[in-house]
Amino acid sequence: AGHGGSGSSSGVLLATWEGRRHRGTEKKDIINLGILCHMRENQLDCAQPSFAFMDKWRELDFDGDGTWTFEEARDDPSNVACSLAESDLSTEIVFRSVCRGLRKHYTVLGAMPGTSTGREVLPAEILEVKAIPRRFFQLWQGLLAVCAVTDMHRCGQLVQAGVFDGALSSAGSPGLQSLDAAMDYCHRLLMPDGICDAILPVTFIMYRQEVNDKCGLPHLAYSGDHVSPVNDNDVLSVISVDYETIGQYDMASGLTFSFFMFLILLVWYINLVSELQACLLLADFAYSYPEDSSDPFRTMEIGSAAVEIGGGVLVKAMDSAVKETHRMTLAFGQSSSEAGRDEGTESFLEHLRAVHERLSDTQHHNRREVGEKIFIRAICYPHKIFMIGVVVIRLALLAYMAGAGTIFLITTYSYADLLLNAVALAFVFKLPELFYHMLVRHTEKEELESVEPLEFTSSLPKFEGFMSIIMTKNALALLFFPLLCYVILAWNYFFTIAPVREALQCLCYQTGPRCLTQKFMTNAWWDEHWAEVARKFPTSSAAF
Repeated sequence: AGHGGSGSSSGVLLATWEGRRHRGTEKKDIINLGILCHMRENQLDCAQPSFAFMDKWRELDFDGDGTWTFEEARDDPSNVACSLAESDLSTEIVFRSVCRGLRKHYTVLGAMPGTSTGREVLPAEILEVKAIPRRFFQLWQGLLAVCAVTDMHRCGQLVQAGVFDGALSSAGSPGLQSLDAAMDYCHRLLMPDGICDAILPVTFIMYRQEVNDKCGLPHLAYSGDHVSPVNDNDVLSVISVDYETIGQYDMASGLTFSFFMFLILLVWYINLVSELQACLLLADFAYSYPEDSSDPFRTMEIGSAAVEIGGGVLVKAMDSAVKETHRMTLAFGQSSSEAGRDEGTESFLEHLRAVHERLSDTQHHNRREVGEKIFIRAICYPHKIFMIGVVVIRLALLAYMAGAGTIFLITTYSYADLLLNAVALAFVFKLPELFYHMLVRHTEKEELESVEPLEFTSSLPKFEGFMSIIMTKNALALLFFPLLCYVILAWNYFFTIAPVREALQCLCYQTGPRCLTQKFMTNAWWDEHWAEVARKFPTSSAAF
């Protein structure tokens, strides 16, 4: 409908503020902002559901022996899944996903060029889906952090941001030996049916599709070269990615688009005032115009005319019958008494003929000559009731169009679409005139054009002095409506555009002051992670 589809992402990303109960546990600190993003402990969480298990090792390893077993995942003695009910995942599903993902990670990276030859065999307990040692869970944490990025086109930006700097090493030692190897590793993680699809539950595939839909089409651009921190001769050309939906919200936040939206809303509200004036004028006419108590449908006169018309037909029929009877009487020799009765019949027929002639004269008198003007002195009571019903319907439609049209316009984030939507809304109020020209017959149009202007004393209040200036359309257009447009645009920015833009930044770029996944995209976190992995996997290139 129209061209306002670009604003639909707010319906998925944002919802009303509400508390939630999960299996008897009240979670008032969780504020629901939609399917993909929600507030958790004053942080905006737009990550895939498995991300909630990332820092839950102590709860998952219930007995604290440094190994997360299948029995602990199945029984969930710490009730982790209940406390993370918004993830809609059980600990057993996550446990199986970790084991499956680690197997694929070792298989893919062990055969990938650009890594050193030192390898460590994956423990049998992981292969048999029985237990996960803590060091392998920490390895999975790093993989999960990379999988927060759902678009493989952003691998160059991840390398440029230093995500893989800690994994880069000189030849002969475990790790990634070049920036190209880091890019290849990132692609193998994020590509469809890649490592991320294996280490995460099947819900990740649906999550990635939703993210791609909400972020919009990617736009690629060259952003420069990145030099390896361990080898100055290792240089990688990087491509940056910008998303269409975020670009639309960035544009909607600018002053230029806001001013254009301001003008469109101003024209729309002035158009609504014209419709409101027409409704008030019709209501005033229905209330103030003189009233006629006669039957509006003239049913009595119509009945009398029908009788008289029928009488005219009867006159002709009886006249023919009398003439025929008279002819037959002459032929057979009728008596004088019967002739008297014929004289009575002739008298009755003369009366019917007079009625018929009077009706014909009345019809000729009521026939309007071409070009003759029509004067309406009063309107009947049912006519007034009908007009009041029309006024009520028009006012209801006007109120609906005022609200729906405003929402329709302020949720459009494109210059062309905004202009087309404004024209479409203005066209709605032109439909009655269009229907009149298309559906009303030409004779009825001519008759309406012959009606003289209706003059009456208005019942609307008359303003004097300063109020007479304020209540004019010009004053509304220059004073009230600009203020109304400013309030609406400010409300829309603070309660719609800014929150959705922040959610999109977190969802698509993993950035933002309140974004939960932002800390996993910093050099400090990754340097610490790679150092921990190198310490616990000193001879294994597959760990990287």
